[in-house]
Amino acid sequence: MAPIKGLQQLASKKPTGEIGTKASGFSEGGPFSCNNCVHMTHKNNVDVCSHPKVNSDPELKDEPREGGLIMVDFDDCCRYVRPPEEAKEEAEEHAS
Repeated sequence: MAPIKGLQQLASKKPTGEIGTKASGFSEGGPFSCNNCVHMTHKNNVDVCSHPKVNSDPELKDEPREGGLIMVDFDDCCRYVRPPEEAKEEAEEHAS
C-alpha cells in the first residue's frame, strides 16, 4: 500500500513528548483543547481554567486573568485536561 501523500510530513509536526510549561504542561495553540475540559469554567463571560496547578504555574504568572484565574482559549490545554465524562467516571470509581 502506498503511503498517503503528506502523512509523513504531518506526522513529523506532531509533538511526541511533553509540551508546554514545565510545571503544568500548559500550552497555547493546540494540539489539544480546553473546550472539552472539566476544569474550564467562566468568569464574567470569559473562559478560564480552574485547575490550581495551572493557576499557580510560575511560567504563567504574567498571563491574563479574570477573577484570579488564567484566561484560556479553545486551543489551549495542559496535562490535567479531563473531559467531563471521564471526570465523572473517576469520581464514581473513587466513591466505590
